[in-house]
Parts: sequence; C-alpha cells; structure tokens
Amino acid sequence: MKLHAIVLMCLLRNTLPAQTTSNKYFDVGGGYLDMKEFYTAIKYYDSSLILEPTKYDAYYNRAISKKAIKDYQGALEDIDTYIKYNTEDIDSYLQRAILKFNLNDTIGSNLDYNYCVNQQPDSAIYRFNRALFYADISKYDSAKNDFTELIKTHPEKSKYYYYLGLLEFVTDEYESAIWHLNTCITIDSSNDEAIVLRGRMKYFKEDYDGAIEDFSKTLSHDKKNIEALIWRAKTYYFNDRNYDDILARIDLQTAMDLGSMEAKELILILFETGEPIDA
Repeated sequence: MKLHAIVLMCLLRNTLPAQTTSNKYFDVGGGYLDMKEFYTAIKYYDSSLILEPTKYDAYYNRAISKKAIKDYQGALEDIDTYIKYNTEDIDSYLQRAILKFNLNDTIGSNLDYNYCVNQQPDSAIYRFNRALFYADISKYDSAKNDFTELIKTHPEKSKYYYYLGLLEFVTDEYESAIWHLNTCITIDSSNDEAIVLRGRMKYFKEDYDGAIEDFSKTLSHDKKNIEALIWRAKTYYFNDRNYDDILARIDLQTAMDLGSMEAKELILILFETGEPIDA
C-alpha cells in the first residue's frame, strides 16, 4: 500500500496539473487518515497544500491528524485557517473548542462551545460536549443544566442520566443522584459504571445491604471489576450490622492479584497493622 502510493504520487507529480495532483495527494492523505497513520497523512496534506494553498478541506483534515498526535498548536493553526473560509461549518468550532481546551485556553474553548450550542440548540453532540467541558473545569451547575436539557430532549439515552447522577454524586446530592442512576439502569441494565456508582452512594448513605447487592450484581458477570471488589470489601469491613472481615479480605486479595495498588494498601492498613482507614 505505501509503496504503491509513493509510486503513484511520483507519476502524478510529473504528468498532471497542480490542482489535480493536489486532489490526489489529498485523497491519499485521507486514506492514511482512515488507517490512523497520522504522520503519513500529514505529509500528504502538506504536499496537497503546497500545490493548492486554498484547498481548505486539507487544512481541516491535517488539523484532525495533528490533534491525533497531540500537536494541538499546529492543529489549532490549521483549524483557524479552515474556519476563516468556512464560517458556517459548526463542527469545526467544536474541534477548535477541544483544541483550545487542550491548550489550557478555557475561555476561548467556552466561547466556541457556546457558539456551537447557540447555533444549534437542539444538537445533542454540541450540548453533550459542552457539558463534559463544564464538568472538566468544575462548573458543575452548568454541566448539570446541560445534562438536564439533554434528558428533556433525549429521555431514552441512559448515559445522560448516568452523567447527571455522577455530577450529583460529586456535589453530594445523593437522593437525586440515586434517582437518576436508577433511571439509567432501568434503561440499560448492563451499565456497570452506573451500578457501581449507585452502590457507592448507598454505602455513604449507610445502606450497606443495598451497596453489597449492587457491587455483587456487577461482580456476578465481571469478576475482575476492581472498583466493585474494593468497594464491596470496604462495605463488608465497615458494615456495623454485618461486619465480615473474611469476605473483605478475600475481595481485597482478589483485587490485589489483579494489580490494584489500592487493594494492597488497604490490606496492609486493615489487616497487617490493624490501623483504621478513612473510608
């Protein structure tokens, strides 16, 4: 494939007009982009743009390739050029928002996310990405507002309930969080992240039986789920009504055997030194 492409490009350079050759470079670059060979794709987009500097789709695709190799500054320069001549392409503003965030320009990123949502307020992808952005910068109320709007327009999407429940867990709104996680699990009973998170909240509410039930539900089909093993062990150990240090030790040992350093530390603290741990 690579040799064939190189031979083809050599022939094209000598026999075709610049614009046609630029298009061929662009097409081959797209093939490498699809194959996730980003460095090679960038070389072909470079060649395409040398021959045809106004081929703006090449700037966009090169930006995507540069983003994939974490050349965020180079990608931002390319996407800026593309947007200059394609101001109505809303997806490009979303890409720029992501790049600005990776370059620690949260103000600029926020402006681009807002632009996307304002231009297409019913678009789930733009609002969803802005909600994740808000969560990343700890603007939890704004993130929750976006997920609430997403649930209104897409009540069948379980992941929106999960993320809203997760944010409410972070902000100590356990009752509301459990309600949203219950809805998430009703829609998608296989969502182990939601089940384990609900178990953690039940643990903090001292509903130890409910917590163990959730952790055990996940472990019934995913015996290597380290998070569920550790939290079930904590629940067994700190459960005043049904304390069981043997089952706690078994779960922690299993998690440690799976490579968990947290489980190893808990075993040392709980069973070797006898010192209590802040759960």
